Amino acid sequence: MTNVPLTNYKSRKILRINNQNRLWFQFDTNIFCLTNSESANKVIRNFHDAFVFIFSTIKRNPNENPLVLFDLRNIKEFSFTGRLALYAFISNCRLRTLKLDIIKIILPESETAAKDLEKSGFLDASQDYSVDRLNARWDRPGRYMSGYDPDKHIDPLLNILDQELKGALPEELKSAITEATLNVVDHAYKNVTENPSLKDNHLVNDRWWIHYEFDTKASILNFAITDQGFGIPKTFKDDPTLKALSNAERIEYAMINGNTSMNETKHGKGSKNIKRPVERSKTDTLTILSWNGLYEYNKETEEPKLQDLKNLDDAGYIGTLLAWSIEI
Repeated sequence: MTNVPLTNYKSRKILRINNQNRLWFQFDTNIFCLTNSESANKVIRNFHDAFVFIFSTIKRNPNENPLVLFDLRNIKEFSFTGRLALYAFISNCRLRTLKLDIIKIILPESETAAKDLEKSGFLDASQDYSVDRLNARWDRPGRYMSGYDPDKHIDPLLNILDQELKGALPEELKSAITEATLNVVDHAYKNVTENPSLKDNHLVNDRWWIHYEFDTKASILNFAITDQGFGIPKTFKDDPTLKALSNAERIEYAMINGNTSMNETKHGKGSKNIKRPVERSKTDTLTILSWNGLYEYNKETEEPKLQDLKNLDDAGYIGTLLAWSIEI
C-alpha cells in the first residue's frame, strides 16, 4: 500500500458495531475543494486519517472489515478537483483492500451540492468498485475515467475529450495529458509497497483517475488527473541538496526542466509540456497539489504561486493531482 505516516486518528471515536470497526468523518467545511487552503486542510486531513484507519486496521487483522463513513451533509459546493479527489480516494481504497463497502458517504443536505454530484456523473462513477468495473467504463465513457496503460488508454481519452469539444481540444493539452499519464506510470508508484494479495497489482499501482467538465457558456474546460502514489515532494526526500525546500518548492523544482529524483534527462521537456496549455491566455491556470505543497502557474504572473498547506502536521494529499483550467 501507499507509504503514509501513521498519525493519531484515535482522537476520533471508533464504533464497534456488529463486529466491525467504524469511523465517522464529518467534512466541516462549506466547500469541498483542494485549491482553497482552508477547505483543503480539512478535506486532506480526513482523507489521510481515513486511509490510516483502514490500512492499520487491516494490517492488524487481515480479516477485519473496517468501515469509513464520509459525512458530506455540510457541503454546499464541490470544486471539480474536489470531486475527482473523492472519486479517486474511494476507488483506490476499494481496489487495494478488495473490500467493496469499505467507504460509504452521506450526501449533502444542500440540494444544489447533491445535484452537482449527480449531474457531474460522480454518483454513477462511484459505483465502479472493482478493476473490471473501472475498465468497463471505457466502453461507456463519462466525465470520470480511470486508466493504467498509456498505450491502451491515452488515444481513447483524447478522442473522448475532442468529441466533447467538437474537435476543439488544443494540441498543447493533448501533449500535457499524455505527459501526465506517462509520469504516473514512470514515477508515481515507484516507492509504493505492493499488495501481494492483488492478482494484477500493476492494474492498481500504475493507475490514474481523471475528471473533466466543460462550461459551455464561458467556454472553459477544466481537466484534472490524479494518482494515489508517492507524491512529488517525497520523491526528493533523500536528496541532501533539497531537504531545506518546502513541499511547494520541491514541486517547483520538479517543474524546472523536468527534474526528477533519479536525475533522468529523458523527461527534460515534460514540465514544459505540462505548462504549455496555460501559456495561450492570461486567464488559463495550471494547479498541482502533492502532499501538502500547492503550485499554481499562469502566463500573467509568470512566476508560479507556491503555498504549503498549514495545520496538517505530518498529513498530506496522497499522490499528485494536476488540474488545467483553460479557455477553449
